[in-house]
Amino acid sequence: MAKTVALTRPNGQLENYLRAKGYKVVGPVAASRPGSHVDAVLYGADPAESPLQHSLIDADGPAGCPEMDDTAEPVGIDVRGMSPEQAASLLEERLRHRHWRR
Repeated sequence: MAKTVALTRPNGQLENYLRAKGYKVVGPVAASRPGSHVDAVLYGADPAESPLQHSLIDADGPAGCPEMDDTAEPVGIDVRGMSPEQAASLLEERLRHRHWRR
């Protein structure tokens, strides 16, 4: 099953690269809809400046639900200054690490 990645800011090169690697890429509106699921949130701004990022990557769990397993919480990655290849490599590493914690 394809992993879903939310981009908090448009980035055509990164989006195209991730799609080519088999990821489903969504924007902030789709990621924040009730019932939506994202495996990771890639952002390029200070976390405090992104309400979507803050709501999706909450210290108490997804959308403020501390009872949920922490492996269900999206991985947050700051991709500022990274090439699409570097961002994808870090994404893959972080998703693998999250899977090991189960």
